[in-house]
Amino acid sequence: MHATFFPGSVRHVEFALPDEMQGIFIGEVRQRLFEMEVAIAHSKGHALGRAASSLQAVSSVVGAVETLAICCNIEFDAIAGRLGDARRRLGQLHELWDEALESSLMQA
Repeated sequence: MHATFFPGSVRHVEFALPDEMQGIFIGEVRQRLFEMEVAIAHSKGHALGRAASSLQAVSSVVGAVETLAICCNIEFDAIAGRLGDARRRLGQLHELWDEALESSLMQA
């Protein structure tokens, strides 16, 4: 079994996913980031919270605790109607994942 490292935990401690799970998780990250972007663009707090909650759930399963924490905060922001704060946190998620997602495209 070969493992590849992706961002996902606090203080730069990385977690590893088996090859067969990587594609599933990466697809989930991409989909939920897209859904959150659309929700913020259209000021849809409920949809934003739902997408953040979905990414939270899958992140908890694979141990991506930094992603989980940011998504939790995005969900709270969505519930409270603080879309500006949610947008900033979504930027943090992009910083965390953009490089990993780009490199996964190159490997595909």
